[in-house]
Amino acid sequence: NETLVRLGDVAAGLSIPLNDLVYLYGTTMTQGQLFTQDLRQFQGRGIPLADELAKQFGVTKDKVGELVTAGKVGFAEVTIRPCTL
Repeated sequence: NETLVRLGDVAAGLSIPLNDLVYLYGTTMTQGQLFTQDLRQFQGRGIPLADELAKQFGVTKDKVGELVTAGKVGFAEVTIRPCTL
């Protein structure tokens, strides 16, 4: 329930449909990792996921794409935490 509330907060803050965000988040959770297409969809909806992942991994934003392509970004890194997005 806490995750759904946070997803709702993000969706409301960005004025995007909650179902879009839930779908993307759920897809990543089910896959267990982030794929390039999903990263682009998050970013296309105004979610600065590449920026946050760059901070987590201590790399540049450009390097995040390489990490995603290499399968090194799992669901744990995408999980919504307080003050993450």
